[in-house]
Amino acid sequence: MAREDLILRVRDMLRDTGSNPTFTDTQIDDALIERRMEFRYVELDPITTITPTGSEVLGVESRWMWWDNDVMLVDGEYGDLTPDGGDNVSARWTFLAEPVLPVMIVGFTYDLYGTCGDLVTMSSSIASTAMASDGSKIRVTADGTTVEKSSSSSAGSSGTSSTAQRAAEFYAKARVKQDHLPRTDTW
Repeated sequence: MAREDLILRVRDMLRDTGSNPTFTDTQIDDALIERRMEFRYVELDPITTITPTGSEVLGVESRWMWWDNDVMLVDGEYGDLTPDGGDNVSARWTFLAEPVLPVMIVGFTYDLYGTCGDLVTMSSSIASTAMASDGSKIRVTADGTTVEKSSSSSAGSSGTSSTAQRAAEFYAKARVKQDHLPRTDTW
Protein backbone atom coordinates (compact mmCIF):
# COMPACT_ATOMS: atom_id res chain seq x y z
CA MET A 1 0.00 0.00 0.00
CA ALA A 2 1.80 3.11 -1.27
CA ARG A 3 -0.84 5.53 -0.03
CA GLU A 4 0.11 5.74 3.66
CA ASP A 5 0.52 9.53 3.48
CA LEU A 6 -2.93 9.89 1.88
CA ILE A 7 -4.48 7.60 4.49
CA LEU A 8 -3.01 9.78 7.25
CA ARG A 9 -4.31 12.91 5.53
CA VAL A 10 -7.83 11.41 5.29
CA ARG A 11 -7.65 10.52 9.00
CA ASP A 12 -6.73 14.13 9.79
CA MET A 13 -9.54 15.49 7.62
CA LEU A 14 -12.05 13.21 9.40
CA ARG A 15 -10.47 13.80 12.82
CA ASP A 16 -10.23 10.01 13.06
CA THR A 17 -6.96 9.93 14.97
CA GLY A 18 -6.21 8.56 18.40
CA SER A 19 -6.00 5.18 20.02
CA ASN A 20 -9.40 3.91 18.84
CA PRO A 21 -10.03 5.12 15.25
CA THR A 22 -13.37 4.59 13.56
CA PHE A 23 -11.89 3.34 10.29
CA THR A 24 -9.11 0.85 9.61
CA ASP A 25 -6.32 1.66 7.18
CA THR A 26 -7.76 -0.93 4.80
CA GLN A 27 -11.20 0.73 4.84
CA ILE A 28 -9.66 4.13 4.08
CA ASP A 29 -7.44 2.64 1.36
CA ASP A 30 -10.45 0.93 -0.24
CA ALA A 31 -12.36 4.24 -0.18
CA LEU A 32 -9.36 6.01 -1.75
CA ILE A 33 -9.20 3.43 -4.54
CA GLU A 34 -12.91 4.00 -5.25
CA ARG A 35 -12.10 7.70 -5.77
CA ARG A 36 -8.94 7.17 -7.82
CA MET A 37 -8.63 8.76 -11.27
CA GLU A 38 -6.06 7.81 -13.88
CA PHE A 39 -4.45 10.44 -16.07
CA ARG A 40 -2.33 9.65 -19.12
CA TYR A 41 -0.18 12.28 -20.80
CA VAL A 42 -2.06 15.25 -19.41
CA GLU A 43 -0.24 18.52 -20.00
CA LEU A 44 0.90 20.28 -16.83
CA ASP A 45 0.73 24.06 -16.40
CA PRO A 46 4.16 25.71 -16.67
CA ILE A 47 5.49 27.89 -13.85
CA THR A 48 7.58 30.66 -15.38
CA THR A 49 10.65 31.95 -13.57
CA ILE A 50 11.97 35.42 -14.40
CA THR A 51 15.76 35.47 -14.91
CA PRO A 52 18.19 38.31 -15.76
CA THR A 53 18.21 37.12 -19.38
CA GLY A 54 14.46 36.66 -19.79
CA SER A 55 12.27 33.88 -18.48
CA GLU A 56 12.45 30.12 -18.13
CA VAL A 57 10.04 27.39 -17.21
CA LEU A 58 11.65 25.72 -14.21
CA GLY A 59 8.51 24.24 -12.73
CA VAL A 60 5.16 22.72 -13.58
CA GLU A 61 1.94 22.18 -11.67
CA SER A 62 -1.24 20.20 -12.04
CA ARG A 63 -4.82 21.30 -11.51
CA TRP A 64 -5.41 18.12 -9.54
CA MET A 65 -3.81 17.47 -6.15
CA TRP A 66 -2.93 14.33 -4.21
CA TRP A 67 -1.02 12.33 -6.79
CA ASP A 68 0.19 8.81 -6.11
CA ASN A 69 3.89 8.37 -5.32
CA ASP A 70 4.73 6.61 -8.58
CA VAL A 71 3.72 9.28 -11.12
CA MET A 72 5.79 9.66 -14.27
CA LEU A 73 6.62 13.00 -15.86
CA VAL A 74 7.50 13.14 -19.56
CA ASP A 75 8.67 16.00 -21.75
CA GLY A 76 7.30 17.16 -25.10
CA GLU A 77 9.24 14.40 -26.84
CA TYR A 78 7.82 11.73 -24.48
CA GLY A 79 11.17 11.24 -22.75
CA ASP A 80 11.13 10.46 -19.05
CA LEU A 81 11.80 13.45 -16.79
CA THR A 82 13.14 13.31 -13.26
CA PRO A 83 12.22 16.48 -11.36
CA ASP A 84 14.83 17.98 -9.05
CA GLY A 85 12.15 18.77 -6.49
CA GLY A 86 8.47 18.35 -6.11
CA ASP A 87 5.47 17.52 -4.04
CA ASN A 88 2.84 15.03 -5.16
CA VAL A 89 0.34 16.40 -2.62
CA SER A 90 0.37 20.00 -3.87
CA ALA A 91 1.08 18.80 -7.45
CA ARG A 92 4.14 20.98 -8.15
CA TRP A 93 7.45 19.82 -9.58
CA THR A 94 10.65 21.82 -10.23
CA PHE A 95 13.69 21.45 -12.48
CA LEU A 96 17.18 22.97 -12.45
CA ALA A 97 17.17 23.25 -16.26
CA GLU A 98 14.23 24.05 -18.52
CA PRO A 99 12.65 20.83 -19.85
CA VAL A 100 11.32 20.33 -23.37
CA LEU A 101 7.76 21.63 -23.20
CA PRO A 102 5.04 20.57 -22.77
CA VAL A 103 5.62 18.54 -19.62
CA MET A 104 2.99 15.83 -19.19
CA ILE A 105 2.07 13.48 -16.38
CA VAL A 106 1.02 9.85 -16.22
CA GLY A 107 -0.38 8.44 -13.00
CA PHE A 108 -3.19 8.32 -10.48
CA THR A 109 -4.69 11.10 -8.42
CA TYR A 110 -7.14 10.73 -5.54
CA ASP A 111 -10.24 12.66 -4.54
CA LEU A 112 -9.73 13.03 -0.79
CA TYR A 113 -12.84 15.13 -0.17
CA GLY A 114 -15.02 12.57 -1.96
CA THR A 115 -13.29 9.79 0.01
CA CYS A 116 -14.09 11.59 3.28
CA GLY A 117 -17.70 12.02 2.19
CA ASP A 118 -17.95 8.31 1.41
CA LEU A 119 -16.48 7.36 4.79
CA VAL A 120 -18.73 9.78 6.72
CA THR A 121 -21.75 8.38 4.89
CA MET A 122 -20.59 4.82 5.60
CA SER A 123 -20.09 5.67 9.29
CA SER A 124 -23.57 7.18 9.47
CA SER A 125 -25.21 4.13 7.89
CA ILE A 126 -23.27 1.76 10.18
CA ALA A 127 -24.43 3.73 13.23
CA SER A 128 -28.04 3.75 12.00
CA THR A 129 -27.96 0.02 11.31
CA ALA A 130 -26.43 -0.79 14.69
CA MET A 131 -28.99 1.33 16.48
CA ALA A 132 -31.91 -0.14 14.57
CA SER A 133 -30.80 -3.72 15.14
CA ASP A 134 -30.33 -3.75 18.89
CA GLY A 135 -32.35 -0.74 20.11
CA SER A 136 -29.55 0.43 22.38
CA LYS A 137 -28.16 3.92 22.80
CA ILE A 138 -25.37 5.32 20.73
CA ARG A 139 -23.01 7.75 22.43
CA VAL A 140 -20.60 9.77 20.31
CA THR A 141 -18.00 12.11 21.78
CA ALA A 142 -16.15 14.53 19.53
CA ASP A 143 -14.26 17.71 20.37
CA GLY A 144 -15.52 17.62 23.96
CA THR A 145 -19.19 17.35 22.99
CA THR A 146 -21.14 14.19 23.70
CA VAL A 147 -24.28 13.28 21.76
CA GLU A 148 -26.44 10.36 22.80
CA LYS A 149 -29.28 8.86 20.81
CA SER A 150 -31.55 5.89 21.42
CA SER A 151 -33.52 4.22 18.67
CA SER A 152 -36.80 5.08 20.34
CA SER A 153 -36.17 8.83 20.54
CA SER A 154 -36.80 11.20 17.65
CA ALA A 155 -34.72 14.01 19.16
CA GLY A 156 -31.50 12.51 17.86
CA SER A 157 -32.35 13.00 14.20
CA SER A 158 -30.26 16.16 14.18
CA GLY A 159 -27.17 14.00 14.64
CA THR A 160 -27.93 12.16 11.43
CA SER A 161 -28.60 15.39 9.54
CA SER A 162 -25.32 16.89 10.75
CA THR A 163 -23.52 13.76 9.54
CA ALA A 164 -25.28 14.08 6.20
CA GLN A 165 -24.37 17.77 6.14
CA ARG A 166 -20.70 16.93 6.78
CA ALA A 167 -20.79 14.38 3.97
CA ALA A 168 -22.39 16.95 1.66
CA GLU A 169 -19.65 19.47 2.51
CA PHE A 170 -16.95 16.93 1.62
CA TYR A 171 -18.75 16.09 -1.64
CA ALA A 172 -19.08 19.80 -2.51
CA LYS A 173 -15.32 20.26 -2.10
CA ALA A 174 -14.72 17.16 -4.22
CA ARG A 175 -16.00 18.80 -7.38
CA VAL A 176 -12.99 19.32 -9.61
CA LYS A 177 -12.96 21.37 -12.77
CA GLN A 178 -12.71 18.87 -15.59
CA ASP A 179 -10.49 19.53 -18.59
CA HIS A 180 -11.99 18.79 -21.95
CA LEU A 181 -9.08 17.63 -24.06
CA PRO A 182 -9.80 18.09 -27.79
CA ARG A 183 -8.89 15.36 -30.23
CA THR A 184 -6.18 16.81 -32.43
CA ASP A 185 -6.25 13.89 -34.87
CA THR A 186 -9.60 15.06 -36.29
CA TRP A 187 -8.49 18.58 -37.27
